[in-house]
Amino acid sequence: MDTESLLREALPIEGGLSNRTYHLPDGRILRLKVESDPAFYQPGQEAESLKKAERAGLSPKIYEFAENGDLLMEEAPGAHPFRLAKDKGRLPEIASLICNLHGLARQNHDFDAKRRLLFYSGGKLSETSFSLLDGYEKATRPLPLVFSHNDFVPGNLLMGETRNWLIDFEFAGANHPYFDIASFLSEGEPGLRLLKDPFLELVLGRSPSQRERDLLALTIAFEDLLWSSWARWRHGVTHREEFLLIAREKERFLRQEEKDWRLALRRLG
Repeated sequence: MDTESLLREALPIEGGLSNRTYHLPDGRILRLKVESDPAFYQPGQEAESLKKAERAGLSPKIYEFAENGDLLMEEAPGAHPFRLAKDKGRLPEIASLICNLHGLARQNHDFDAKRRLLFYSGGKLSETSFSLLDGYEKATRPLPLVFSHNDFVPGNLLMGETRNWLIDFEFAGANHPYFDIASFLSEGEPGLRLLKDPFLELVLGRSPSQRERDLLALTIAFEDLLWSSWARWRHGVTHREEFLLIAREKERFLRQEEKDWRLALRRLG
């Protein structure tokens, strides 16, 4: 892929913490992999997940995928990232997208959340964090592993007039189904956290049990811990202030919701 030639007429697209994306004159999108987690990111694994999602119509067509993670993909004309104020009425579509994603044949590689957390934190976790990690592991270990995106955040959801797409599969790997649900609710606008029960009901197609609500609450708390550790690690590597802001927001939610996730831990046993 001749990225230098492509960039001469490309127009940058705002957003993205580890990628730079551009509109090309011919309507394609160029994504350049600028920063990634060296201990975890494998371009071949992302390509594997993308191919499965593309064949199922859940992600844009990929024209080229380079060995370093750069790619050329189809543009979604008129599509926009999910925004709660604009797209709240389309939550059933997001729930359907999650169900369709989880219905694909699972990936040949797993998303090892514990290993990531210990790497990002340097193994320096507080007693409270170790308690959360231990409880999360025990509660989710019996759950089935499904095809998972693991970065199912509003910014990676392109809402079109006739179809919706997922982009950025760099974290993709087999995981339990609550992880993507929790990502959507906790990695975007704070108002999404208030929709935990109704959104879980949309995904399940029925009223959730107390155990299912507790699994979601616990997974949200664990993701707050995981991604706050990731953001602090990224801040230490890049010195970009936005990562520190992400970490502080996640830590604030962990404190605010501690009573809820501790209660979930006790009920899950």
